[in-house]
Amino acid sequence: IQHISVLKKLGYNTDAYLIGGTVRDMVIGKEPTDIDITVHSNPEKFARTLSKKINGTLFLLDKERGVFRVVLRDKSQPLYYDISLMRGEDIYADLSLRDFTVDAMAIRLADDEGSIIDPYNGQADIAKKCIRTLSQKSFEDDPLRLLRAFRLAGTLEFEIDSLTFHRIKEMSSTLRRAAKERIRDE
Repeated sequence: IQHISVLKKLGYNTDAYLIGGTVRDMVIGKEPTDIDITVHSNPEKFARTLSKKINGTLFLLDKERGVFRVVLRDKSQPLYYDISLMRGEDIYADLSLRDFTVDAMAIRLADDEGSIIDPYNGQADIAKKCIRTLSQKSFEDDPLRLLRAFRLAGTLEFEIDSLTFHRIKEMSSTLRRAAKERIRDE
């Protein structure tokens, strides 16, 4: 990933992690353009420090969840860094709240070897080209994930696992709870 050395030098190494789709893309061998980072404390400070180091533009992306975005526009395609506060007491608690196994992986920035934290076997599902939800609660927490399963499957050329597909069918009526703008964007 571009600027990984900068991320490692920000002084948050012990409690900052690359997460989700960033790690998934790395496992697949794709250069991510959206870098998702979770920190144990003060995501705004991390984002401000990163923004200064890379000469990026900082803004608040999601006030309710305290997610900050740093945009770097030094190439034809912008690079986005989304920095969020870790959910739960540690990275394992955070990963347990993710949507799909392929997005429930992390890499600690302080880890020089880049070892992947993969408690839900996301790497195995990537190898099988399979989209699998962590739990039905994932869809209950955010019905938009019902559509996201299909977008991921189509984009990655993966198949949705049969139990996940069954859960999607069962929960399809809950999609009405999601904002129309979010549905459009997905």
